[in-house]
Amino acid sequence: MSPAIWSAIAAWGAAVSSFLLYLILRQELQEAVRPQLVLTNWSRTTVGEGEQEHDVIEFKGIKNVGRGAALNTMIFQDEFKNPPTVTMGMERVGILAPSEEVEVDGQITLWWKNVEMTVGESKMLPITIKILSWDTRSMRHETQYKLVAFQPPMQMSGAATPIAPGVYEASRTTKARPVWRLKMKGRIERAFPSVRKGWRWLRRADHPSGGSDSTDES
Repeated sequence: MSPAIWSAIAAWGAAVSSFLLYLILRQELQEAVRPQLVLTNWSRTTVGEGEQEHDVIEFKGIKNVGRGAALNTMIFQDEFKNPPTVTMGMERVGILAPSEEVEVDGQITLWWKNVEMTVGESKMLPITIKILSWDTRSMRHETQYKLVAFQPPMQMSGAATPIAPGVYEASRTTKARPVWRLKMKGRIERAFPSVRKGWRWLRRADHPSGGSDSTDES
């Protein structure tokens, strides 16, 4: 082959190597500032009598097991029904450093009188908790806990150890998105309301319920 062809091949190889190096360094930088938040110190108690009887699931801590600080963290209920089956207030944490654990007062109230879903002799209630936080590179991290509670508490064969009596963690997933992309999406949805419905349909099609612990960055 002529020297020109060899030069082109060498230039192409250098470009590919540079691009791969960029991807590796970008991934390392993202991991260096990525927080990973987990809820800790779970418990479950029964409160009230008769029609007012309900269960309260509590989590008393949140820990950052990632390598980056979590800023402006919010913990809240993601889904609502009428009549209510699950109610929960919002918890906020300002700054959570790597490996740091702080106390919170998370309380999830379960209204079993409004629950119809059953498994065997127990009622079953899916619970979704969302955690939003931001890192130092203006990335928003969204962690979603999916829990399943049973009344009366039951042991699921082949399932992991319950986090509280009769309460199991079905999945914990985390997604990271740049803040600028979220702002652009919000502007588009305000300008074209029909776009919001289309994106919701695509999310349901691409992310069916269920799954296990995972991290997605897009």
